Parts: sequence; C-alpha cells; structure tokens
Amino acid sequence: MSKLIEAPARAGWRLVFRPARGPQALAAWVALPAQPEPGAPPLVAVHGIARDARAQAKAYADGAAAAGRAVIAPLYDEARWSGYQRVTPCRADRALLALVDEIEAEGLTTTRRFDLAGFSGGAQFGHRFAMLYPERLRRLTLAAPGFWTFPDAAPFPYGLGGVWGAKVASGLDRFLRLDIAVAVGADDDQRDPNTRTSPTLDAQQGPHRLARARAWVAALKAAAASRGLPAPQLSLSILPGVGHDFDACARDGALIALAHRG
Repeated sequence: MSKLIEAPARAGWRLVFRPARGPQALAAWVALPAQPEPGAPPLVAVHGIARDARAQAKAYADGAAAAGRAVIAPLYDEARWSGYQRVTPCRADRALLALVDEIEAEGLTTTRRFDLAGFSGGAQFGHRFAMLYPERLRRLTLAAPGFWTFPDAAPFPYGLGGVWGAKVASGLDRFLRLDIAVAVGADDDQRDPNTRTSPTLDAQQGPHRLARARAWVAALKAAAASRGLPAPQLSLSILPGVGHDFDACARDGALIALAHRG
C-alpha cells in the first residue's frame, strides 16, 4: 500500500494509482471499497484507445463498492502496449494476469476469478482474453468493440484460423458457458476513422459496430448449438440515444448495471 498514490476519497470507496512495476508490467487505477466483502470477485475494467483508465475505475466504483468489491482498471499505455486490443502482438494477456495476481497477493482482493468489462478497444481485448482464459472469469461485459473474433475459420483475430486461432479455439466450449453481456449504442451505426473496414471484414461482421455486435451474438449462439452445448448465457443490450462514447454509455446506466449484474 505504501507505493500507491492516493486520489481523493469518495463515499464508500477510495481511488488509488498503482504504478507499473517493471518494463512489461501494467500500471492501474484501483477503486477500493471502504467495506470489502471477503471473496467478492474484483471487476477488471479495460479502457479503449483513449486510454482513460481512471475514468473506467471511477465509472464502476459506486456499484462495486456497494457489493464490497474492488475495481481494477489497467493502463495499457501507447508506448509499450500498442495493439493491446488484439492481445497477441504484445502479450497484453500475460500482463493483465500478472497485475491481477499481484494485487491479490498484496491482499487487496481475495479471489483469482474476476469479472471483466471492456469498452471499444477494451472490449476487443476483453473477449479475446476471455476466449484464452475462460477459467479465470466469472462474467464478461463487452461494449462496442470495433470488430470481433468470430467462431469461424477466418484467420485470428477475425476468427479461429491460424496458430493463435487454434489456441483460442481450444477453450471455446468453456468460453461459451460464461455469462456474457454485450452492449452497443443504438446510434453507434456510423463508421469513424477508428473503424477497421475491408470488404472481407464487412462481409463477415457488418459495416459498423451496431451490426457487428448483433452478428457476433448470433454467431456465438449458432456455435453453441452446433457443438451441442446449452444455450449460452448471452445478452445483447442496445442503448437508446447513445453513440460511440464511454461517458454516454456510463451516464445511460445500463452498461454499469450489466457489469454489476448478480
């Protein structure tokens, strides 16, 4: 605790900054509840390419504190973690596992399993991380990623083809048993400079984030059925009047509620 730099306390929780502790380590903002509940899983909230980890921690802190659990918001800075959304180029997955395990070892959380929420690039990272490590997660909340990894033969990160696709595919059955909530703004139906596009990608997933979220949810349901698995715990929430903006998603309240569902 002595190395944490504290931000002003709020009712029910306090916000602290945890610096990176090595060249391949992650810094993080952590919202700690005033009355922690032993065994309550932390919520890991992963930012988009704006990289505002502090805003992620603050947005989820009230709901987390009410349940006695911490929020861990890792900071994937651009200098060291370019391409963190795709997980594999920089091994952003290993860095997150190390961060969560270190925070647990320090006594700030008391369980190895956690919930994960991601917005935009953070949701890209989030579902790929969950496919690789479904055993570490309890619930997954994904909001408006630019594109998805589909359960098909397209090369990774678009699908499960290639060496990395095979690694992801090995845990797909367990992934399809997770509690997964998908959210996207009803007005997130326009391309912007950060929307990855190509004729092949658009044909696979759709032209914009709203269409792509719908297509991915449908693809997961079909994948579970084709494998003879139970219908997945999978929901899709369309947020009215919301575009591609985390603050707007947070103000709407539905995204925050999904991450704290119990």
